[in-house]
Amino acid sequence: MVRYYPNSKLEVSRDDMIVMNYYRLSTSIITWLTLGQIFIVYYSESIDVHSFYLPEFFSNVVNGEPYTTIEDIYDIILESDRGIKERISLFDTGGLDDETSSVPNYYLATADAAIFVFSLDSIASFELAKRLKTETAKIRGNDMPMLIVGTKSDLSHQRQVSKSSINSSSRDCKVKIFEIIYDEKDSLKVPFTWLVSRLAGYDILNYADN
Repeated sequence: MVRYYPNSKLEVSRDDMIVMNYYRLSTSIITWLTLGQIFIVYYSESIDVHSFYLPEFFSNVVNGEPYTTIEDIYDIILESDRGIKERISLFDTGGLDDETSSVPNYYLATADAAIFVFSLDSIASFELAKRLKTETAKIRGNDMPMLIVGTKSDLSHQRQVSKSSINSSSRDCKVKIFEIIYDEKDSLKVPFTWLVSRLAGYDILNYADN
């Protein structure tokens, strides 16, 4: 889940860490539904990425050993599409890996936005992400910024979710769906810029079209 802090008047230099504060199991705001995978993302066009931006985190392996997703919260700085730095708190739920999983209501109560992450090599994860988005919209309404992000867009030979399916689902679910390569900064930047711009109130129109 995401909590947005408007008018925070942030002055962040290039050498400042994008991770301002690190919390464990504190109040949540933007929810990553990572379906059992670690997906902690930090990016900025003008701020160097320091802690936690490691390939091991994205592949769910450290020193060759797999481990479970950690439930954590981070305060981070992102840029809107107007180049304005904005502060949000990002909460990693720890992942939902069951088709019957649901977002806990106490997360939804404090969220300003939601991100649902699936893997393009898994139809089941895509269907779960869509269902969770629909359930969240029933509770919070469609005014709450939400998006769906598909990882592993570079692994075309393993792809199970077609582009046509993504396009039709985006229209049917009225949600923006992004495809990313998790270890490419420019790829990661697009959905976050979109989200922060919506939270900041820039050109909020139809989520599926903008």
